[in-house]
Amino acid sequence: MNRELVSLEGKMLRLAVDCGVKREEFLQNYYGWELDPRWLTKVKKLKAKGWLKFAEKHENDIKKIREQIAAISEESMLPIKEFRRIVST
Repeated sequence: MNRELVSLEGKMLRLAVDCGVKREEFLQNYYGWELDPRWLTKVKKLKAKGWLKFAEKHENDIKKIREQIAAISEESMLPIKEFRRIVST
């Protein structure tokens, strides 16, 4: 499950970076909001370079990836943040 989570998050990160979003900025705006249903709307409003392009160009891909991440959270019966903490220990 962890490998799948890392793979999905990596795909989303690559989509963002390809649209001009800085890696650090993506991680800052992603961690903690992994399962927030309004995340896509939130990042569309960010003024930094690449966010609007990322959110509009890859909207369907982002939604699918986030659904799969939510499924991992549901299957593990843990919030993603807690799941990561347990895996790291």
